[in-house]
Amino acid sequence: MTENSQAPRSELPQASYPSTSAPSGPILPTRSTPTSKARAGLKILVSSQQAMTVPMRGVARVAQRQFAHAAFNRQRQRVQLQEETRSALNFSLRLAETMFRFGADSADVDAAVVAVCGTYGIHDVEVDISYQSIRINYVSEFDEAASRGDYLAPAGSGAEKFSHNLVRVIRSSAENYAALEATYRLIHRITEAQVTRTRAERQLAEISAVKKPYSPAVLLVWNLLMAVAFTLGVGGSWRAALVSFFVFIAVNFSMVWAGKFGLPSFFTMALGSGVVTFFALWVGSTDSWFFQQGFVVSAPHIVAAGLMMLLPTFRLVSAMQDALHGFPLTAAGKFVVTGANFTGIIAGISTALTLINLFDYASLDVDRTVFNPPPLWLNVAGMVVGSVMVAAAWQGRGANLMLSALVSLAGQGAYYGLVFTTGAEAGRVNVLLGALTVGAVGAFLGHRLHTPAAIYYIPGMMFMLPGLTIFRSAYALLEGEEITAGLHGLANASTTVLMLATGIVFGTYLVDYLVSRFGGSTSKESPEQAREAEPSPQVQRPGP
Repeated sequence: MTENSQAPRSELPQASYPSTSAPSGPILPTRSTPTSKARAGLKILVSSQQAMTVPMRGVARVAQRQFAHAAFNRQRQRVQLQEETRSALNFSLRLAETMFRFGADSADVDAAVVAVCGTYGIHDVEVDISYQSIRINYVSEFDEAASRGDYLAPAGSGAEKFSHNLVRVIRSSAENYAALEATYRLIHRITEAQVTRTRAERQLAEISAVKKPYSPAVLLVWNLLMAVAFTLGVGGSWRAALVSFFVFIAVNFSMVWAGKFGLPSFFTMALGSGVVTFFALWVGSTDSWFFQQGFVVSAPHIVAAGLMMLLPTFRLVSAMQDALHGFPLTAAGKFVVTGANFTGIIAGISTALTLINLFDYASLDVDRTVFNPPPLWLNVAGMVVGSVMVAAAWQGRGANLMLSALVSLAGQGAYYGLVFTTGAEAGRVNVLLGALTVGAVGAFLGHRLHTPAAIYYIPGMMFMLPGLTIFRSAYALLEGEEITAGLHGLANASTTVLMLATGIVFGTYLVDYLVSRFGGSTSKESPEQAREAEPSPQVQRPGP
């Protein structure tokens, strides 16, 4: 933001020839001394004069005359107002880009841009989000704004319009819960008028530049613990959990290798599911060396844990949110990418089955495989630990990990509480109730702590993912013996995942309504007070 406005209004620029061009960059206030004035005068005296290339026009030509003082001041105010508006809109665009890159959903990005612009005195901003692009459009009418007391009115100039259109395309994303949480808290401080725009820009740049909390080696540990926890949670033995530990070392390095080539997510998902399925079937086959040595494991439980880790649940829930929040193009794009990733998982399983048959290993009889559920305490503990590891793998910090465990416990309490109350087996109603609880608790924590709700309900919902059902159905379909049963199982699993996403979105909607209806605003000041507390464009200085 320029600082020209800090000079007295009576000081007008000299309309002398040939110095007609205005400085291109921001002019910072400097303290003039007799020595500096002498040097400036000497420099003007000895420097060569340039021939005038552009004539001075309008108010600038008669700026020193007594009739032009008021007109020149109004013109300068309009220019400063436009520059301040452009700076605020540009900052809002960078903020939206940062939120998208770190995993925020479209509704939160839209609300953040409108709220931040409103805090800095720019109202009626239009935001258009379509999957990878963000467009911000603003058209102002200064006379109408002046009637609301928001802007300086150029008296007698009529309805003068100023428009600004910004577009940004986001082609990459990286889930970073720590950075996303810091961005949301920055937005809250902005809307509470606790930070100026200059300082907010600096803090946003620091958030974007800060390193992730965990190194690749630490992330590998989190993923290995996640694989072990989910294997035990779905009913696998300690042998199966041990195999999952070593299998996911191979999965990690294979996916890192694929990432170096810049492969699309379809091939990455296919490679990950293929490696998990191949090694699980190889170790669990009755013809393997491990089985002959008495090391018996259940391959489906290993694959089920792997699918829970590979399923694009975050993108699916985000797509459902965008579809229900009024962003159909964004939702359609995410659904297409999610479907492609899911197809890649099925393709990886199919490739692994083909390769395992080349070694003449005995095929897995899914129908005769016994899937005994684990004890309730082991199921709950395994899923809670797995949820914590999911939050850690997505760069969540300590408080985020503990709250993710709390959300998972609340969801499992609602899920199994319905079973104990009705005495019926767990079904889709249990999934819907558990997802509703997870979404509501996550949204409440987000409102309370000024953080995104997704960093709580995404890890907390992992216990309801139908990884075992997907593998059994895909295996039956790809083997060609039970095609109808395989298609039916995949349809049931897809329905369960969609109900899971729908329940979470409904839970967030419910909490948002209750907070707005009964909780009131979390701000300590009204929007009018926040705008009054923000320094005006004429006197604002860069933050320290």
